[in-house]
Amino acid sequence: MADRKTQRLLEGLQGDLERELRAMLQYIFQSSVLLGLQAMSVVPHLRQEGEDALRHVAFLCDQIVNLGGIPKLTAPKFSEVRDLKQMLENDLDLEREAILEYRERAKQAELAGEIGLKIRLEELLAEETDHTRARKNFARLGGIARGSCVLFARHNRNRHVSRFTLYVLRITFHGVSHATSSHSR
Repeated sequence: MADRKTQRLLEGLQGDLERELRAMLQYIFQSSVLLGLQAMSVVPHLRQEGEDALRHVAFLCDQIVNLGGIPKLTAPKFSEVRDLKQMLENDLDLEREAILEYRERAKQAELAGEIGLKIRLEELLAEETDHTRARKNFARLGGIARGSCVLFARHNRNRHVSRFTLYVLRITFHGVSHATSSHSR
């Protein structure tokens, strides 16, 4: 039987496991239902986030077992919104919650004498902080990832000529850094 500190840590880790399962399902769902130009930029990021969440699920399961518990793997409810802005806001809330919870879990691990676990939880905390920054950047850029290229065409018409101009924009933290164009008739 685990002591009280370890039992509280186990309960917290189980909550973390449920949150990571929810995040994994949510990110995979989102990456499947997004369409259009924004999807080209966001979907690879969401797939990577889903893989990261799966890694976190495996880690948390192992830690629960190492502490004498049994991980409970039930599919939690997750957000099924299809609006990109709302998706990003929901994801940001999930990442912020993870930061708060992993910070608390690291403290609990230290109190339980699990220093190695504390350090690993702090590594997860750093990853979640990075995810939060990425979400904020996506939201600020309207769902277009930094470093992405966006391609669009504009049809110019005048009395004598019909011309298409093709634009390629490279997105940075501060907006468009590079634009090229080519003309065709």
